[in-house]
Amino acid sequence: MLRLRDESNAMQRVEANGEQVLWFLEGLSESEGTLRRIPILAFPFRVGRRDGLGLSLAATEISGEHAEILLEEGRIFVQDLDSTNGTFLNGDQVRGRAELKEGDTVHFARLEFRLSLVAAQEAEALLAQTIAVDAHLPQFALDKSRILRELMKKRAVVSVFQPIVVLSDLSTMGYEVLGRGDLEGSASGSIELFNAAKILGAEAALSRMFRARSAEDCSELPEKQRVVFMNTHPNEIGTPRLIESLEEFHERAPQVSPVLEIHEASVTDPATIGELRDFLHRMGMKLAYDDFGSGQARLLELAEVPPDFLKFDISLISGIDTASSAKHTVLRRLVSMALEIGIVPIAEGIESEAEAEICRSLGFVYAQGFLFGAPTPANQLHS
Repeated sequence: MLRLRDESNAMQRVEANGEQVLWFLEGLSESEGTLRRIPILAFPFRVGRRDGLGLSLAATEISGEHAEILLEEGRIFVQDLDSTNGTFLNGDQVRGRAELKEGDTVHFARLEFRLSLVAAQEAEALLAQTIAVDAHLPQFALDKSRILRELMKKRAVVSVFQPIVVLSDLSTMGYEVLGRGDLEGSASGSIELFNAAKILGAEAALSRMFRARSAEDCSELPEKQRVVFMNTHPNEIGTPRLIESLEEFHERAPQVSPVLEIHEASVTDPATIGELRDFLHRMGMKLAYDDFGSGQARLLELAEVPPDFLKFDISLISGIDTASSAKHTVLRRLVSMALEIGIVPIAEGIESEAEAEICRSLGFVYAQGFLFGAPTPANQLHS
C-alpha cells in the first residue's frame, strides 16, 4: 500500500534550465498493478514506512525513514537514511548522497521509481494522478510517458489541415486542423499521442499545445479559406484553461474565423456548454458538435444548446450510397431537423463521388473526407 501526504497547498516548484518545474516519482504499484505518479511537493521529501512522510511505502523491507530527496542550489539529491536494505541509484547503492537527474531510476530497497519532471504550467495535470496499466508492461508505459514529456517539453508538434467543402460546388469553405507529433522516435498520430497522454493525465495539456501550434500555422492558410475547425479534449470542457487557450488563439491568429469542435459525448451539461457557446460568440468564434451519431445521439442537448455546426460521424456516412432507404430517411430527417433550428450539417468521412452525391441529396451543406483532400501542412495548400 502506498500513501501520500497532502501537501497540495505547499507545492514547491524549482528551476531547471531556467524554467520552473515540478519533480515527481513514478513507479508501478505491485499490489494494484497501477502506474503512480508522486509529486515532490516540498523539500526535503522523505520516503519510508512511517506515516506522515512525503511518500509512505507499506512494505516490510522499507525502513521507517528510509531515504530523503533534497534540494540544494537548484540541484536535487537522494540521501539514504541508514536504511536496512539500502537506496540505489541506477543500480548502484547510494553511500551518503547522490545527485539526481531526470530519467534516473531510484530503488528504495527493491521498490523501483523513475525520477521525472514537468513544466510548472502543466503540473496540475500530474498531481496525484493514478492510471491503471498492465502489470506486465510497466517499462513500456514508463517509456511512453517519458517520450511524450520530451515531445511536450520541446513543443515538437505540427499542424495539418483537411479541407471542408461546400457540397453544391465543391469549393473549400475552411479546414479542420489536426495535431501531429514531430519528435523522432515518438508516435505522430493524435490518437497514439493522446493514449500516451492518458498515462500522464496530460490530455488537456496536449490539446492546448496542439491548439497553440495551430495558431502559428494558420498564417500559412490561403487568405480566403481561413475558417478553421479546431478540436478540444473532453477534459478541457468547463475549465478556465480552455478559455485562456481560446483567448490566446484569438490573439495570435486574429485573421482566422475559428470553430471549436466538441465531441458529442462531451455534451452532457447544457448549462456549461451554453456558457461556452456564449463566450465563443462574444469572441467571434463558433461552436460545432463533432462525431454526431457515433454513440447516443444527444437530441435533447442539441435542442437546448444548438451549435452553429453539426458534424455527422463517419459511421453514418461511410457506405451511404449503398445503404437502405430507411437509413436515408433517418439521415434526411436529422439533417432537416438541424437546418430547421439553425444548425449547419456537415458530413464527415466522404471517400467517394457516390457518397458525396447521396449526402448532397440528403440536404448536407458541407462535407469533409479524403475525397476532397488529405490532412496537409498549411504551406502546401493551394488557394
